[in-house]
Amino acid sequence: MIWKWTLGIQVLAAVVFASFAIFVLSRVSIVLNLIFGAGKKSSKIKSLYRDVRDWTIIAFFAGLAFILADFVVWLGPYAREGYSWIVQTFGLQATHLLLAAAVVMFGVSAFVFKSNYQRVYGIVEVGFAFVAAIVSARQIKPEGDWSGPVATLIGCVYIVSRGLGNMEDGRKAEQARKKEAEKTVAAEPASSVGGR
Repeated sequence: MIWKWTLGIQVLAAVVFASFAIFVLSRVSIVLNLIFGAGKKSSKIKSLYRDVRDWTIIAFFAGLAFILADFVVWLGPYAREGYSWIVQTFGLQATHLLLAAAVVMFGVSAFVFKSNYQRVYGIVEVGFAFVAAIVSARQIKPEGDWSGPVATLIGCVYIVSRGLGNMEDGRKAEQARKKEAEKTVAAEPASSVGGR
């Protein structure tokens, strides 16, 4: 019963943390942009809205990562029962085939998602690494074998690095698409005027 209270408090703390982070980081961004921002007032306002939006998204995913990690920990005791039921229902070999098929299906889905939304995929990668790190860190016991959880934590560092790389590559690709669209729009009136 205590673990239910612990999970509830952790979820509440995640929501409060995310809300507080949105408030503080957006205000800091506004102040810094007003002090150090160069350019026209309208570009400053657009930049402020973009900063607030970005920090809101980041804080949302941070809160969601805490909630997801708590959900995974909460489901932990039921996972063994669920696996046993699947083995009893379908048999061991069919269960292994189902797991392998699910891994391939999720991998293909992740590839398609990454191809279309690379920046968001990077954010999801970082969130996944955060959840995996929390779950793995909870399995480290002073008297137990640390090799599995420590290897998972090292893998989480790699996933965070990949996620940040995907976020950066996605941002660059978005900027390149915007520049290409601006060139196309700027070239259209000139070509239509020359054709007359």
